Amino acid sequence: MSAVVELAQPRKLLSRWHGHGDLLIVIDGAYTYLRADDVEHLAGIPRWSTGDTVLGDEWPLDVAGVAFYLLDDAFRRCEQHGTLMAREFTAWLLEFLARVDDTVLEEAHQPVPFTNAHTVTQAARALAESLRITLGRDQLFEQLDRLDWIGRNTPDDDWVITPFAHTRDLLTLRPVNVPASNRERRRRYLQIHVTPRGLDELRRLLAPAVPPPPPLF
Repeated sequence: MSAVVELAQPRKLLSRWHGHGDLLIVIDGAYTYLRADDVEHLAGIPRWSTGDTVLGDEWPLDVAGVAFYLLDDAFRRCEQHGTLMAREFTAWLLEFLARVDDTVLEEAHQPVPFTNAHTVTQAARALAESLRITLGRDQLFEQLDRLDWIGRNTPDDDWVITPFAHTRDLLTLRPVNVPASNRERRRRYLQIHVTPRGLDELRRLLAPAVPPPPPLF
């Protein structure tokens, strides 16, 4: 698997081994998890023991209570079992994982809903209050541009989210209809929202510098 940018959320892939069945794969940063029941069915290996698996409620997924193998543990179980079916499953899985690249992971990316995020005005107000700084909507847009979270070709164009902010779930979008130059018509506009993760990162980046303590004599 290729080197990819830091994942802000786990990527869930449902891979099909034709003629055998499906396997749920979860990629969470440097870790790859395989749904235990799927592995046992496809590889024909005995039921897992708790020492070989992790449970879904131990990490941020909507699969609480579901058992998963870490990738290396699944390979180890298949090697220990040693049957033709287990070896064929391992070969298929290695071939599938070799095709998982940035594009595949991006297609599995689920943007943060705007309902769980803040408008730029709301984010500016929250930052101003928590950091005790003067910050308005326009100033926050300037900061987002400086940080390369947003961009636009000309001052007349709409702001867009950069790949950096998108892949890290720092910003998200809300489609809205706004009046066009002709007041009888409306156009589609993607309104930028700041996610909770983005707000935390902005607090860190925009926090006023604390002067060093005076030297002791």
